[in-house]
Amino acid sequence: MNGTVTEIVFLERDNEIEWLFKARTLDRTLDKWVEKPIDFVTDLEVTKMVLHIDGQAIESGAGEVSYHDGGRVVLKLGSVSGFTPGAHVPVILDVFNDDMPNGKTLVHPGMKESSASVVIRKSQ
Repeated sequence: MNGTVTEIVFLERDNEIEWLFKARTLDRTLDKWVEKPIDFVTDLEVTKMVLHIDGQAIESGAGEVSYHDGGRVVLKLGSVSGFTPGAHVPVILDVFNDDMPNGKTLVHPGMKESSASVVIRKSQ
C-alpha cells in the first residue's frame, strides 16, 4: 500500500479486498533504496493482525483478516455483522509479533504513506 486508498465493502457478499505492502530497504550491492514485499509470515513472524473498522476490532484467525508472505493482506468483510450501511469509515490495521507484543500500526488515517477508509454498502 502506498498512499491513501478507499475500498468498498459489500455486505452479505464474498468480495475480497487485497492490500500489498512493501518496505524500503537499502540494497548494499546496488547501493540504492529498493522496495521489497513484506514477508509477514517467514520474515516478521507475525502472530496476529487487528483491523479496527466502524467501531469494531477484528482479529486475524477467524477468516476475515489474513496475512501472507509477499506483502499480502486479505480482508473478507462482507459477512461481518454490526457494520453501518452507508458509512464511510477510516481503517486502522495493527500488526503483532513476539518482538512487538503491543503491536505496530501499519495502516492509520494519520499516516500519509499508508492510510485507508472503507465505504460500507448493502449488496442490493
